[in-house]
Amino acid sequence: MPTEEASALDRVVAKQQSERLTRAIDRLPESERIATRMLYYEHLSRAEIAHQLKLPPKTIKSRLHAARGRLRTSLTRQTPTLERLVREARPRLSVSAVHARPPHVVELPVRPGTVSMAA
Repeated sequence: MPTEEASALDRVVAKQQSERLTRAIDRLPESERIATRMLYYEHLSRAEIAHQLKLPPKTIKSRLHAARGRLRTSLTRQTPTLERLVREARPRLSVSAVHARPPHVVELPVRPGTVSMAA
């Protein structure tokens, strides 16, 4: 069962995501924004949207497809990826560490009758 703190955090995260999505929808081109709002906020089908806007259903389908692509791109840019978080968190390598030579390998003598690990 989630703790009260976890539930509060979940609500904050959900609210932030909702606000981010709303802002991203607001930035869509008008034709895509209208169709997207009708689909997701008014819960209309594509056919109903096409009828209300007096447009062919394929036009609505295209606008919604384009809107989803733009939203995906916009929200992906705003959401930190695990890779980016790790990259930003780890310390930067110094130039000397990047150009350091590998350690010198020393070959040890092998006693007669023992097996060598060298190829």
